[in-house]
Amino acid sequence: MVKNYKLYLLVVLVGFLTTIPVATTWAGPAGIVSVDQVNLRTEPDQDSAVIGVLYKKDVVEILMDRKPYIMNNFVRVRVSRAADASLVNMEGWVFKKYLYVPQAD
Repeated sequence: MVKNYKLYLLVVLVGFLTTIPVATTWAGPAGIVSVDQVNLRTEPDQDSAVIGVLYKKDVVEILMDRKPYIMNNFVRVRVSRAADASLVNMEGWVFKKYLYVPQAD
């Protein structure tokens, strides 16, 4: 009986712990590529490696929880939606003037 009671408590505890929300990072606002194409780079520098090309209307999340998230007129992003599906969830740097960031009302 004691073993069953301990097992029952363990199951209840595990069930409770799985309902607690896990801390997640807040990505920040979405940005939309506003030019025909822009390079996704490894570093916030025009001489850094290009890891992908984003196209007009591709969507990125601005990673405001990463410091720094703006440097040398580049913004740190994670690709949310892209014409090239292999870039989705990839992180890198995009020149900020090529992103449109809608303002919340």
